[in-house]
Amino acid sequence: MTRAQHLLACLCVAWIGTAAQAQVVRCTDPATGKVTYTDGKCAGGTTAREVEARKTPEEIQREREQAAEALALKQKRLEAENKAAETEALRNAQRERTPAARSQDYARSPECARSRRNLDVVLSSGNAGSYEQSQRAEAAQRQMDLDCLGPEGYAEVEKARAARPTTVQTEARRDI
Repeated sequence: MTRAQHLLACLCVAWIGTAAQAQVVRCTDPATGKVTYTDGKCAGGTTAREVEARKTPEEIQREREQAAEALALKQKRLEAENKAAETEALRNAQRERTPAARSQDYARSPECARSRRNLDVVLSSGNAGSYEQSQRAEAAQRQMDLDCLGPEGYAEVEKARAARPTTVQTEARRDI
C-alpha cells in the first residue's frame, strides 16, 4: 500500500468514525442557567454550542500520524516546486546568455551575398593601384565582414585589424 493510499484509508476510517458518533450540543437556558446536553436541537430560547466528544488515545495518535503525513506530503510538494522553479530559472538564464544573433547564420544571409557581389565589382574595376580604389575596396571588405560575420565576428576582425601595423608604400622619386 502506498503512502497516499494509506493516508486516504486513514481519512476514510476517521470520517466513518466521526459519522457514527452523534454530535453533542450543549444547551444553556438563559433564565435559569441550567445546562443540558442533547444530540438534537436545543429547546427555544436556549443558547446552543457544539461540544466535541472526548477522544480516545488511539484517535489522538491517529490524528497526530495523519498530521505528520500531511506535513511530510506538503514538504515534498514544496521541495518539488522549488526544484522546478530552480530548473526554470537555469533554463531562462541559459536563454539569456545565448542571444538569438549567435544562432543566426550570417554567411548565408541575403545581405552577405549582396556585399560579396559588391566587393567583387569593386575589385574587378580598373585603377587597381589608386588610393581611391583601395579605399573603396577596404570599405566594401568591411561591409562584407559585417554582413557575413555578424556584429560579434565583425568586432573580432576589427580588433585584429587595429592590432596589425600599417605600412605605407611610396614610390621613390627620380629627379636626377
